[in-house]
Amino acid sequence: MTAAELTQAARAILHGGAATLTGIWPRAVALLGRQALEHGLDDLWRALAPRMRDASRHAQLVCLGAFVRDEALVSGIRHAWHGLSRACHHHAYELPPTAEELGRWLDAVDRLVAFDPLR
Repeated sequence: MTAAELTQAARAILHGGAATLTGIWPRAVALLGRQALEHGLDDLWRALAPRMRDASRHAQLVCLGAFVRDEALVSGIRHAWHGLSRACHHHAYELPPTAEELGRWLDAVDRLVAFDPLR
């Protein structure tokens, strides 16, 4: 699946499209969103600096601002990565993310997917 298809699937679940996921839908949305973000980062690095794909995601996020001059986009991607990653790991003592949080993170992923690095 492409990054856009993954975010589309995540939004379908977010807006009630998977009744069989009662109770686990936030984590399902987070997992799809994180996969979409990973695909988006891979596409970005493929276009801008192919060797960056070999770096850890943490290193990629640290270096992102040097390659992308849109600080709002970079900040949104970093925030989404950390939120989605945290939400993918279930801890009994933590509440899952809210639909609003998930929606904001998916918006950041959508901005990454729509970003043209060669512009």
